[in-house]
Amino acid sequence: MTARILVVDDEPDLEPLIRQRFRRPIRDGDWEFAFAHDGQEALAYVNSGAGVDVVLSDINMPNMDGLTLLSHLRHRGDIKVVMVSAYADMSNIREAMNRGAFDFITKPMDLADLELTIGKTVQHVMTVRQLRDERDAAQDLARMKGEFIANVSHEIRTPMNAILGLSHLALQHPLQDERSAYLRKIQDAGKHLLSIINDILDMSKVGVGKLTLDHLPFDLQQVLTSTVALVEEQIAQKRLALVFRVGPGVPRRCRGDARRLGQVLLNYLGNAVKFTDQGSITVSVDVESAAPEERMLRFVVTDTGAGLSPEEIARLFQPFEQSDGSVTRRHGGTGLGLSIAKSLAELMGGAVGVDSVAGRGSSFWFTARIGVAPTDAQDLLLEGEHAQGFADAGLVVHDALDAVPDLRGRRILLVEDNALNIDVATGLLELAGCTVEIAHNGAQAVSRIDGHRYDLVLMDIQMPVLDGLAATRQIRRDPERRHLPIIAMTASAMVEESQRCLDAGMNDMIVKPIEPARMFETLQRWLRPPAAAVPPAAAVPPAPAAQPAAADAPPAWDAHSLEVQGLDVEAGLRGLLGKQALYLRMLRRFCATQAGAAAEVRKAWLAGDVAAASRITHTVKGLCGTVGALALAGQAAALAAALTERSPEADIAGLVDQFEAALEPMCAALQAALPPA
Repeated sequence: MTARILVVDDEPDLEPLIRQRFRRPIRDGDWEFAFAHDGQEALAYVNSGAGVDVVLSDINMPNMDGLTLLSHLRHRGDIKVVMVSAYADMSNIREAMNRGAFDFITKPMDLADLELTIGKTVQHVMTVRQLRDERDAAQDLARMKGEFIANVSHEIRTPMNAILGLSHLALQHPLQDERSAYLRKIQDAGKHLLSIINDILDMSKVGVGKLTLDHLPFDLQQVLTSTVALVEEQIAQKRLALVFRVGPGVPRRCRGDARRLGQVLLNYLGNAVKFTDQGSITVSVDVESAAPEERMLRFVVTDTGAGLSPEEIARLFQPFEQSDGSVTRRHGGTGLGLSIAKSLAELMGGAVGVDSVAGRGSSFWFTARIGVAPTDAQDLLLEGEHAQGFADAGLVVHDALDAVPDLRGRRILLVEDNALNIDVATGLLELAGCTVEIAHNGAQAVSRIDGHRYDLVLMDIQMPVLDGLAATRQIRRDPERRHLPIIAMTASAMVEESQRCLDAGMNDMIVKPIEPARMFETLQRWLRPPAAAVPPAAAVPPAPAAQPAAADAPPAWDAHSLEVQGLDVEAGLRGLLGKQALYLRMLRRFCATQAGAAAEVRKAWLAGDVAAASRITHTVKGLCGTVGALALAGQAAALAAALTERSPEADIAGLVDQFEAALEPMCAALQAALPPA
């Protein structure tokens, strides 16, 4: 490749001298020289398109000096300028270097030094040119590869859509069992193949920098709901518990790319379901930082699966990598999902990561910078004062508050049929100064509200006589009670449960086991400022007084000394604001009332009373969570799901047996470990 060198100097004897000195590289075609007598002539030559790699220019010349020429060429990164000046002009040389000259030579020129300088400059130019050409070739290759993959993906996608669509239509008609099974397998295989095609197409876009994001308004709750819907069936099949934890200040109305945000979350959720055989999956959303028109949101998907070793973690988020080579054989997948998730999170201004310990589950997280869309009343998740927040809406709990709010003078009606839940809720409410009255079922609640004035109602959902949903509908028929805040209390964290509560007329939802932070936050959101005086109750039979909250435990007993397998003491205490005496009371009552819960479920189920079996399971699930028996709570959740879905009898019987085999020994161990009453 020939290097083209332009010499700019007003000395007439310089051209023959250079041609004579460098005749060999000129003859061999390595160097090619052109000459100009001043800066103006040189600039005209460069602009003519003749092609110049190196300019060797004197500084002092007529018409246009070398420094002015350098100023015109400084933005031409493909041309390197070497300045020539006498020793007396060192100030000019310094100015030239400041203006971007590549090198300089002093006069009188030493031809050997000149050859060395030109050779060094030419080598630099050629190296840069070669690297640029290689880069351009690689980009062209990547572009062609991307276009090829896009075209192939499109050609595959078109018939695949036909396969999926036609098999779906065929399944709408009555078919023999065998044919229906064949069609479902075709549809499942087609969906799996389509997901692989989408991964390959996204990866090709990442490779050529063509993966772009939308910046449109979207509903974050809808993104979460629709994403979870895609894995609900697998979660139900594996009997896993699914919990949402939404922190304060998470906006519902956002701006960004909802589809890509859901894609990252779905990848994390899909992996969590894939690698978790028992236990639970928790999805957390929090505000990591906030600006006037945007939020940095942090999404975390935590599972109770096998976990990862440090070596496996190091290989994650790389294309075509999976934590274990056997994963592809057992679960399928291309190994592209986490790599694509990383690229998408970075495009959204965030990052990705994982915290995991082998054998103890994993927490995959990502952050994303999301715009905050303008909000008005109809943009709120629930009516009320939480324009920038998610309320519960079935998406539960965050950590306990550092301080209990002052709610003195507030009258709360607690509608709950379980004595242990009554103790927990009453203890927390009285810590905040509330006056608590109790109704043991929905019918009692309706009757009591007719004759009393309450600031707020905490309503359990599953109760005998009249459940919480039916009771709320009756209460809302009275125009004077339409604005009475009614907060659901349920052990179900599913979005569908939240919607049923809202449809019945409830304002919000608290999920059991009760987290003090969420309960107090919800109460403060819906309680109006206290009136100057509380009107006396109407002349009806007085409500049963709630038992006062226990004083804190004496130093003689420390809950942390409990060593019962399957019991998370810290979780239990956290839910009771660290009140050890209240926790001791809960544990004693749990042992006394729940040891036979599995047998009660079996009895109701065998008698054909599925509703009663579900209600008992629902209750014990919340109680297990309250005392910190988290694994038991997960088993109860799986049993509750099986009862709700009317799973095969053998499956339900097996789940009841497993639950009983875990519950009874825990109650016995607790009974033995607790101090005498």
